[in-house]
Amino acid sequence: MKRKLKGAISVFLAIIYMWVFILEALLVDGGRMRLAEAEAEAAQQMANESALTLYNQALYQYYDLFGETKYTTEQLKPKIEEMMKTQLGADGAGSYEKLQKISASAIFQGEHYFNPYRFDTKVTVGSNINLADEAVFRSQVSDSMKYKGPVLLAQNMFDVMGKVGSLGNTVKAVHDSTDKVKGVYDDYGKLCDDTDSLIKEIKDFTDNPIGNNMSVKQYAVDTNNYINAELHRACSTIKEYSREIFEINVEVEGESEEDAAARQKKIQELREKKDKVVEEAIKLVNDKGKEFLDKMSSIENKVGDEQRSKGILSKLKQLEDKGKSYIGSGSNYASSMTFLNDRKDNVPDGDYSGEEKKIYGDFQKGVSDTKKKMADTVDYIQKYSDRIINDKYVKVSPKYDEMKKYFETKIVKSATDAMKKYREESVGDEMRASVAEPVFVGKNPDEIIMNPQFLSGDIEKYVNKTENLINYMKTPDYPLDYFYKSSKEERKKWQGRENNDIDSTKTNSELLGETENGKKIANLSQGKSYEPPKVESNDHKLGKITKREKGGSESKDTATEKVNKKKKSKEAKEDNAKEITNMSDKIGQVLSDGLDSLFESAYVMSNFRDSVHTGKMKAENIDKNKPESKEYDTVLNTKFLDGTSADQANVYYLTAEEFKKIEVSCAEVEYVLYGFEDTKKDVAAVYADIYLKRLALDYVSVWLTDELRETVMQAAAAAGPAAPIVMATLPLLFSVPRSIADMSVITSGKKCPLIYKQMSDWVAPKWDDSKLLCGYGDYLLFGLLLDGNKTKRMMDVVETNMKELDSDFTLKKSLVDVYVDSECSIDHLFMAQPFIPEQFKQGKKHNFRVATSFSY
Repeated sequence: MKRKLKGAISVFLAIIYMWVFILEALLVDGGRMRLAEAEAEAAQQMANESALTLYNQALYQYYDLFGETKYTTEQLKPKIEEMMKTQLGADGAGSYEKLQKISASAIFQGEHYFNPYRFDTKVTVGSNINLADEAVFRSQVSDSMKYKGPVLLAQNMFDVMGKVGSLGNTVKAVHDSTDKVKGVYDDYGKLCDDTDSLIKEIKDFTDNPIGNNMSVKQYAVDTNNYINAELHRACSTIKEYSREIFEINVEVEGESEEDAAARQKKIQELREKKDKVVEEAIKLVNDKGKEFLDKMSSIENKVGDEQRSKGILSKLKQLEDKGKSYIGSGSNYASSMTFLNDRKDNVPDGDYSGEEKKIYGDFQKGVSDTKKKMADTVDYIQKYSDRIINDKYVKVSPKYDEMKKYFETKIVKSATDAMKKYREESVGDEMRASVAEPVFVGKNPDEIIMNPQFLSGDIEKYVNKTENLINYMKTPDYPLDYFYKSSKEERKKWQGRENNDIDSTKTNSELLGETENGKKIANLSQGKSYEPPKVESNDHKLGKITKREKGGSESKDTATEKVNKKKKSKEAKEDNAKEITNMSDKIGQVLSDGLDSLFESAYVMSNFRDSVHTGKMKAENIDKNKPESKEYDTVLNTKFLDGTSADQANVYYLTAEEFKKIEVSCAEVEYVLYGFEDTKKDVAAVYADIYLKRLALDYVSVWLTDELRETVMQAAAAAGPAAPIVMATLPLLFSVPRSIADMSVITSGKKCPLIYKQMSDWVAPKWDDSKLLCGYGDYLLFGLLLDGNKTKRMMDVVETNMKELDSDFTLKKSLVDVYVDSECSIDHLFMAQPFIPEQFKQGKKHNFRVATSFSY
């Protein structure tokens, strides 16, 4: 039998329990270490959060912004370190109840507690972000407007944005139509100019057809008289030669043969001279006749032929063909009508779709009327040419060749026969019976008459025909200038303005005074101006806002430049179209970019001052119980209004007087828009910008108002080829006085309609719920929405104003987050140290790091 070994199990158990105790010690120490890390992290996070409870309350009250400005990170370091040591050394460590009872005030006052962990901590405190960071600033602005922003924007701005967005299509309708039909009116103008040039040529021709400032009839009479006179002179010369012959044509008693021979020779010479006179007379008639024929030929060449291949008839044919090309297929007229028809049939639904269809329809009518005028012109030219060819000249007998033949066969022969007859009969006048016969009696030259006379037969008929033609061309049955003579003066008047300043007031007033509606509108701007007043408010100032960054951004004041620039009518029209199109396009861009820009703009309007609301309005102006309050602007920043109101008391816990403590300038919004340190410049720039917007909106309103649009189109029709100038200029002339009057209303704190569609509103606007009314705040808010550079200037305003309370304040010192990085160590309770990795050992202690951060 084997003997049992007593006590052996105890040895095994002792060995087993030793490893169990070691494992338990490791587990206990490990759990304790993990708990210590968790408690250290919780204590550090609480210290982080406690530090950020010291935010600048004034910054929050005035601007809804969070920023810790009391301590720097260097100053926070010892306080956070002390807070952690105190919390981690509390009696009953690990008890969150006791940790939660430790107040930040107690810690910062230096109270201490028992430290069972025997924690050692080394703290690093820093901050990564502050309010000088644009992204951080914008984030806080968006957070502050998360609930207020939609409410503020919904009061009016969403409606304004919708209407202005729709106006883009209206402006496009006007602008595109005006540009498209310009080619038609240009063609019309060319046709008028070419016709005018031809009329001048015809007038010059008919006033002086043969170039010696006399009529054809008179020229023919003068030629006839000249020929007769020259023949009479020739006959008189022959008669004189006959008298000389008569004197010597007798033998003298005692005459020698030599003397007789000399006398006969002399008689022969005189007879030869008589023959020479006859030849010269006939030649003179021939030469004078050819000269006459050349003149008639030049007239025929100037008038033209049946084929219309030369002269005025050819130019009429060219003008006729050109007119047909202006109204035929492929012409500007055809493409314009196709364009306008297509646009009219495809107007998208919108706020002003009905008016846009009317606009396209009116342009169609203008183009159709112009086409009819050009077609009438072509018809007049054709009839005018046909009358010249068929009734008055070309096809009417006698023709030029017939007249020429008549001259050569009849007139030259007539002159030759008359002169030869006189010469032959003059031979008898030479005879002398004796020396005693004392008196010479010659044939009377007046008895010599051409038969027929020069001005007779086909020559006379041709002269009469030509005279009739010229008289017809002077006062034609189908006058070439009839189709536009009534518009000549209108055309001249408007073309004279094409290169003139659109703001030449005297001429504008005269043009507006030509219609009743124009007279009413012209009077609207009397005694008013779009410029800001020269004197500041007694209660508020326009001071200088300091830029945080040297050379900070400024917007170029293009608005004032545009207003002051002397513009031509076409340029002014383009500027107005661009203004509306720009607003419409940027609205789409703003909406596509999300809510940030909308909220930032609403934040500026609800937290910053502007010169009109702050300087010109009182709390009673927005009292909804008073009927006159409807005339005043919707005010988003009522906290700056002088006085108190129920709305103001319920919403804002700072009075207007308290807000005035930090007023450097009452034009903060204007500064955000333009960025000039001298806010007087900002106000001037904003006024100019609003004026340009009003000018553009009123320009569109002209086209949306039936009576004014009709006035413009009637004036355009009257101006004929100058219609594009009228369409560009007259709406602007209507817009200028209305815009100046609008500015007077807007800058007084009141509202006026965004768009005018009734003539009665143009003259005396009504403030009722049926119209979308806009005030100074709406235009500022709209400008802010379109401005992409406002954040830095918003920051400038905040910092400048907060320095009024604390001269050391800067956004850079306004901490938005605090991070803490701690190196902590605790004692070991058991024997876990040999099992701890080297990186977690610090002497005989367990070492670990804790990193936390917290931000607003």
